[in-house]
Amino acid sequence: MAEFNESFLEEQLERMRRLTERVSQVHSRVVENSENIAHDRDQLHSPHNNVVRDLRRFQTHDYPGAARRRRKR
Repeated sequence: MAEFNESFLEEQLERMRRLTERVSQVHSRVVENSENIAHDRDQLHSPHNNVVRDLRRFQTHDYPGAARRRRKR
């Protein structure tokens, strides 16, 4: 009976060790993601975002005749 209890306790200790490792890994990922989110949030409020322009050459809303010209084809 003592051998059974000992092996059971060893299995439980190993299980706890694996779970502790997994929790540690998850915690590290949470910290990393939190830092990435904070960095992205700072970038959103950066004054450099006001300088970004749309450099596409043709847009349908640029001139009023664009929609009519397409329909005639």
